[in-house]
Amino acid sequence: MNWIKIFAHDVRCGLLRPRYILILIIFLIPCVACYSTVKSMDCSHTWIDYMIYSFQGLKPINVANASLEFHLPINWLLIMTCCMFLNLDYMLSDMTNFGQQVIIRCKNRTDWFLSKCMWNLCSTLMYFCCGWLTMVLFALITGGRITMENAPQISGYVFSSIIENITDSTFNITSTQVLIYCMILPMLSTSALNLLQMTLCLYVKPILSFITIMCILVISLFWHSPLALGNGAMLLRSALFFSGGIKPVSIAIAALSSIVICVFGGTLKFKKANILSMEE
Repeated sequence: MNWIKIFAHDVRCGLLRPRYILILIIFLIPCVACYSTVKSMDCSHTWIDYMIYSFQGLKPINVANASLEFHLPINWLLIMTCCMFLNLDYMLSDMTNFGQQVIIRCKNRTDWFLSKCMWNLCSTLMYFCCGWLTMVLFALITGGRITMENAPQISGYVFSSIIENITDSTFNITSTQVLIYCMILPMLSTSALNLLQMTLCLYVKPILSFITIMCILVISLFWHSPLALGNGAMLLRSALFFSGGIKPVSIAIAALSSIVICVFGGTLKFKKANILSMEE
């Protein structure tokens, strides 16, 4: 059995699962919250406004004043946590079922794990694509425009209560900035976290792996650094909003480095792993 057939099995069994319907519900929650603001302002809006609202995250906070500045970014946490939850169990559940036969037939553990890595990345891509589609459909239903630019007045209203002393021009986001900051960087950072979670499942129990990723997300709220991978999925931590923000190159390097380390580390671990003990 070659690698293509192994990956086809993962696409069929790992991506075509009913649980992915949950994505629509998760992304509808921030859309509805954002629309209440849009409706109160009585102005035109685009689907990008929903995306900006969903991934705004939390501004950098001073630990000394954390009790005064901190507020939990519920929408952001819901979106990130849901993505991790959906991908948590597939690798190990497949290993206890048809996956064992695949390993035996292909006679190559490296190919099997690399297929799981590719599935993991594709799963994250599908998660975001479904989320974007949800926002597009919601915008159409609520009379919004389908364009790659935001409505500056809506973004200004949303962020004015969060960021002080910020110029109005910052809220006029171009299509290139939308592509980089709102689409590529959040998806890349989430891909790194998802792959890290799957790789950790080779070392510890899945629940501990999930808790570890949740800890990284919480740490990201307090630590303003590209090394805290959650920062890449928060617009308020990026250079798009203020001069001290994290640059996209730094975010991309941190995420890609994490992905490469997870692929190599997971491959080496899985080649020597006792599969029977991992089933328990």
